[in-house]
Amino acid sequence: MSGRGGGRRDYGRGGGGGDRGSGGGGRRGGARGDGGGGRQQGGYRSGGGDRGGGYQGRGGGGGYQGRGGGGGYQGRGGDRASSTGYERRGGGDRGDRGGGRGGGFRGSGGRGPDLSGIRNVSTNLIKATVTPFFSFYQYMVSCTDKSGKPIDGRFRRAQLFRIGLWDNHFSGMPDAEKDDWKRVVAFQGAYFFSARKIPRLEETDLPKDLAIDENGDVIRCIEVKHWKAPDLLQQVVSPTPAGDVALDSHRCGSCTATYQTNQALLQHCRNSNHQPVTQQSIVGAEPATPELFTAYVNIFLNRALDERLDRWGGRHYDPEKGKDERGCTIYPAYDAYFGLQRIGGKVALVLTLDLRAKVIRNLSLLDEINPDGRNTQFTMQEQNAERRKWVGQVVIYTREKRCYTVADLDFGNSANTLLIPGTRTTHAAYFRSKGVQLVHPNAIPMVTVPGRRNENIFLPPELITGNELDATVKERLPQIASFKPERRREEIDAISRFLIPGAQSTRNRSGLLPAIGINLADRRLVVSATVVPAPQLIVAGIEVSGSNFGNTVIKAQFKVQPKKENELNVIIFRNRSLDERTSMAVYGQIRNLVNGFSTTYRMGDRPKKIVDAGVNEGSHQQAMTQELSQKLPPNTFFLDFVRPARSTLDPAYPIVKWLLAKGGHLSQFVNFKKMAHGSPNADAKKSGQILQGVARQILQKCGVRLWWTNIPKELPLPCLFLGVDVFHAPMAYNATTRRRERKASCAAVIVEIIDEKDKKKANIYSKPFKRIAGQEYQLADALKETISKAIRLLKVEPKSVIVWRDGIGESAFDQHAGEEIEGIRQGLAGDVVGKAKSKPIPLSYIVCQKRISTKFLVEQGGNTYGAPVGTLVDSIEELNYPTFYLNGTAPPFSTPKPTRFTVIQKDEDLVRLDLKRLSHGQCYDYPNWTGPIKVPATVQMAHKLAELAGMFSDSGEMVNDEKYAGRPFFL
Repeated sequence: MSGRGGGRRDYGRGGGGGDRGSGGGGRRGGARGDGGGGRQQGGYRSGGGDRGGGYQGRGGGGGYQGRGGGGGYQGRGGDRASSTGYERRGGGDRGDRGGGRGGGFRGSGGRGPDLSGIRNVSTNLIKATVTPFFSFYQYMVSCTDKSGKPIDGRFRRAQLFRIGLWDNHFSGMPDAEKDDWKRVVAFQGAYFFSARKIPRLEETDLPKDLAIDENGDVIRCIEVKHWKAPDLLQQVVSPTPAGDVALDSHRCGSCTATYQTNQALLQHCRNSNHQPVTQQSIVGAEPATPELFTAYVNIFLNRALDERLDRWGGRHYDPEKGKDERGCTIYPAYDAYFGLQRIGGKVALVLTLDLRAKVIRNLSLLDEINPDGRNTQFTMQEQNAERRKWVGQVVIYTREKRCYTVADLDFGNSANTLLIPGTRTTHAAYFRSKGVQLVHPNAIPMVTVPGRRNENIFLPPELITGNELDATVKERLPQIASFKPERRREEIDAISRFLIPGAQSTRNRSGLLPAIGINLADRRLVVSATVVPAPQLIVAGIEVSGSNFGNTVIKAQFKVQPKKENELNVIIFRNRSLDERTSMAVYGQIRNLVNGFSTTYRMGDRPKKIVDAGVNEGSHQQAMTQELSQKLPPNTFFLDFVRPARSTLDPAYPIVKWLLAKGGHLSQFVNFKKMAHGSPNADAKKSGQILQGVARQILQKCGVRLWWTNIPKELPLPCLFLGVDVFHAPMAYNATTRRRERKASCAAVIVEIIDEKDKKKANIYSKPFKRIAGQEYQLADALKETISKAIRLLKVEPKSVIVWRDGIGESAFDQHAGEEIEGIRQGLAGDVVGKAKSKPIPLSYIVCQKRISTKFLVEQGGNTYGAPVGTLVDSIEELNYPTFYLNGTAPPFSTPKPTRFTVIQKDEDLVRLDLKRLSHGQCYDYPNWTGPIKVPATVQMAHKLAELAGMFSDSGEMVNDEKYAGRPFFL
């Protein structure tokens, strides 16, 4: 009953285990053998054969909560459970040729139960109710210096507020009572919120000076406004019997105490001489705007979490839950915010709770610069080398998880020798007074970072760590810093219990949210959902399902006899560390893959030229500049074989790409640092997969479409598909201003012509635009120009337009989206192929938002799974616009992250068009990926172009967009 079966390795099956035993068999099955399983598929909690069958073999099946073994070459991974299908999960290594989570090449492992027929999903959303007599106060303040000039600095205004309200206005109040008031008062710069009316700050008392300090600076309370919940959330108050007083959700109006019954509340009020919250509390209150109301409740939501958790940037985290990984520590962090949404058509206050990972390096600057602090003397050359490495880098002060930018390294001082400016206290003594005992107080260098008012702050190197993670850690982040659905559900439920009425108890305090009149439901929201099947795609004239078209693309043959003039004249730029023999061997592989598609383009037996690109950034740039100064033959294509010396990324890449883009030349980089293509030590399988992708990109950049999706017949053709996105370059340290500053942003617009004619050709026009740093909107003129040029260059007379716009937030829907729609209409209204349009072209404008916190889970049989690819939810909507969510992808190592689509505009002539299924189908049409992505293809292409041009020194202003018409060069 509990024995383990034996097994052979050669050609035979693994032996069977006992009824509750582990699966037998060797670690591998034989050459054609199957991995062993127990008589009951491996038994309770047992796995089948660890690596399953061999060549063409089947992995052993796992038992109840056991895991199936992996399939072999062309084999199938074993199921996780018995044949009933409960918790079925294929074995095998992810991405290998056997079965397994991702499904390998010719493998067929499962990923859990079949979820395609689900009818509802659970979410990470919790509905909240606002009590009938909810209200709050907003006190406007002014801060001026002695000459009457406004004080703008928020830090100084906050200082004056603390002096004015807590030290002066509430002077003499017992500390416990004052602490209770501090829970429900929040300073916001120009005003402060209070959940209760503040004594002696009535409307008749104002304006009133709260404080005048010794410098003559004044903080004055000038106005008070009394608000209640927005009209959208107003509740009907049940009539109260004569002689009774209507109470509000068992909460006290004089403190933050809440109770389970009115009897307990009234007893508290009698004992404390307090007053309950009654209908009288909302007399004179006006309905707040949705924006003001959500701002208020989110402030106190964060305060409620502050009472339980630590802060790290804009998120909360539990410092006790850190998990050490190689080179870093990972903490679960929590996103939490309230919003007003329509659930099933009805407006509700909804709390979104999500789980994120916060990652911090384990090595301090001391570990990297001066291990153990032993070195007390650095040469000038060593000091300069460390300054070049660290000055301008973002670092984290590990005690408070705050980010700073390194301004300098002080090699002349340690924490024991450097004094706090204006005092006789050393930094080591200062940190001791704060409860921090430095391990290496004599270690150098001290780290200089900018503080307030352009003053310096000095931090010991052992308390600082770099913000940039090691390359090896970055590669592993999807596996080590992602949360599977089960873990996400557990963490979200734990945090929500803390906020639910009656469950929150911190430092003997009542729950803050119930105290201000916000009560959460005791369970997460469940909504209806459907799974949209993968669309049908056309690959080389063959119709296939979008769920598995990767292998079809690899084998596709278009059977076109290319004309001689369509042979690519390939110029190879070879890093000098690569010998010519290796370069030619890799070229031969790429050539064979490209020519194997039999499209309108092919590569010759040998490249036109091989150019020595040197070994560094300067020589690479110089070689490319010299080559481009010569006359180039038609159909020139540049293959750049790079192998950076120090990093995995080539520092010359943005410069060389910029030189090529100015001339409108096509190019493809192949990185030999990440993969030693052509080397006997290289992973032949991975190298082949990479080069297969390179071959596809070469053809697609030339304008060949290798696959496309079917278009719904309700869409008037020809149609313009527009993708719009903006790239914001990361901030960099400016040594002159001693601040981190952004370079210019870059917007990109992609116009793709969808028509029944010549589908094998990419009818794409793309154009980047330089933007002011951080500017996301005001793209009306750019859209007008791009559409006008696309119509002229591609010679099309569109009958409809579909726009997918990434990067717009909810606050910009009404104004900025409207401005862009008007710019698009103006671009369409001009001459089209010489003919004026008399009737407006129907248009739909959809905002795509990827960086959202909403998640969808499927809970079956006591287990939690991520919602599958194609999951569609349309019962959660924005207040003013139709909204739907789509799961474009569903990675096995984390919880799927849906994209939110908000339909800002849909003209009447498109009313029969199903935008949900159209958007879903376009997620399969991205040329860079043989599978679904999170957003429609044109949006992702816009992102790629904006990111590429955003790296250029001119943010894409010099890109030869007309020469690139019909060629997605940016892939």
